[in-house]
Amino acid sequence: MTTIGTTTRRPATRDSEPRPRRVWRGLRGLLGWILLVGLPACGQTSYFDVAVTIKQDPMVTTDKLFQIGSCVGSVSGATVDGFVLNTCSAGGVTGYDLGTFQYGTDKDSGTFTFTVMILDGFKQSLGTGSAMGQVKSGARTSLSLEIVPVPAAFK
Repeated sequence: MTTIGTTTRRPATRDSEPRPRRVWRGLRGLLGWILLVGLPACGQTSYFDVAVTIKQDPMVTTDKLFQIGSCVGSVSGATVDGFVLNTCSAGGVTGYDLGTFQYGTDKDSGTFTFTVMILDGFKQSLGTGSAMGQVKSGARTSLSLEIVPVPAAFK
């Protein structure tokens, strides 16, 4: 104990701290533990990595792929959504591999069906393909989506 002036003061101990400070210290410890251990997957974002390819067909050679003007996609099942693939710019497709896109969701469960359609410059279908996958809460799911071209649509 130390004496200050005429009053006697005890050294601060954990029990002698004001109650709000003890509560705050306890909450900080709990928050640190949660961050260290992690929360359950509930409410975490789950991802799909979807690799998109065009099925090789002897009637649709790589020199005909320039006719692809865009690629549009949709998601159905546990959610409904639409998107455009940036890898399919007009005249920019030179091979059968259209790349991989990622799709994130906060759904904890359910089945997602991804559909991609390749279109010409006049928005006429040149082919379509689908892939289906189950949500793995808080994890990544890899899918392969193969587009089946319509040879008669390629000139």
